[in-house]
Amino acid sequence: MHTTDHPKLTDIQPYPETQDTVSPSLTNEPRADKSNISPPAVEVHIENYKPAANEIPHPNPPSSPVEPTVQVDIPSPAHSISSILNIDSECTLSPEPQTNQSNEPNNPHNKEPKTFKPVKHLPTNRKMVVWGLEIQKKWCILGDSNLARITEHHFENIQIHSYPGATFNHAETLINKAHVQTKVETVILTFGINHRNQKLKETAIKQIQGALRAAREKFPGALIRIPLINFSETLNKQEQAILEGINDHVQKNMPYLRKLPSAQFQVTSDGIHWTPTCAKAMLQHWTEQLNYPAL
Repeated sequence: MHTTDHPKLTDIQPYPETQDTVSPSLTNEPRADKSNISPPAVEVHIENYKPAANEIPHPNPPSSPVEPTVQVDIPSPAHSISSILNIDSECTLSPEPQTNQSNEPNNPHNKEPKTFKPVKHLPTNRKMVVWGLEIQKKWCILGDSNLARITEHHFENIQIHSYPGATFNHAETLINKAHVQTKVETVILTFGINHRNQKLKETAIKQIQGALRAAREKFPGALIRIPLINFSETLNKQEQAILEGINDHVQKNMPYLRKLPSAQFQVTSDGIHWTPTCAKAMLQHWTEQLNYPAL
């Protein structure tokens, strides 16, 4: 008869004591605060990784390829969107810079006034045929080549026409065939310097009278003025005498504008043509006498 050896009680290792798991809802102990529990880190291995075309290569690449590792944090429900995007709460995202088209506010009072230039007609030997006149503004200034010396001006309602070598005889013809597109309020006829070699009464004065008559007929109700002629003392005595005789007749018999003060009058070396500074002063002198509306 065989007997079975039973183990001794001392040879049996006791099972470890287990702690009963109690549902949090069944105990009075407070729940553990999980807001400070860091999420577990998971390593994700990307196989066959190829850098992007615009990715900057490592300055000192390793001798053997290294498998890239990307660490991804899996957020817990308690984490906010900012923690997911890894945005610091103190950080401010700057918008993309925009190009400012103007450094000044869009204020019409800050805009610079418009600039205008004289209409310069070409010199020709067929003046009566080739030259024409289109009037589109309320103020019209007609004259010889000296008007072309006005480089620019800011008088919006003034139209300036320069005819090189023109006399009052040409002015009469131009006015008679002019195409007028608006009601003209003021006309200035600034001719005369090219009469300096003509006979005073038989030619110069008769031509002035003809131009003035044509202007009154063409522009009824308009203010018509003839500026007295500024001339240089470098001209010969006979030329000066003719021009002085024209001024005397105009001043006594016709509506005129005063001469520019001698301190402002300047001519080029030919003794006839104004300097640009003088031309600008002349235009300002006329508009001030006629009370042109201020800009």
